[in-house]
Amino acid sequence: EFYALEVEGRSMIEEGIWPGDYIVVKKQQQAEDGSTVIALLDKEATVKKIYHRDGQVELRPANAQMASLWVAEGQCRIQGVVVGLYRRYR
Repeated sequence: EFYALEVEGRSMIEEGIWPGDYIVVKKQQQAEDGSTVIALLDKEATVKKIYHRDGQVELRPANAQMASLWVAEGQCRIQGVVVGLYRRYR
């Protein structure tokens, strides 16, 4: 199952994912380290690279101006893995 989301932030610009882009997401609850995922923190979704470290999850942006988010394994729910991108030219 796949779905699309419109990107709002600038956390993944060094991966070529810009605000206004649409990302195609494969719905799944597991992801390998280094995958670009949609993660749900509380009620807010974020797009980041995921890494698992000693019972914690690092959600790493692809923007040198931003810091990684670190949360306990149970505080982050993976909603899917990014598998594509759609950009409209205006």
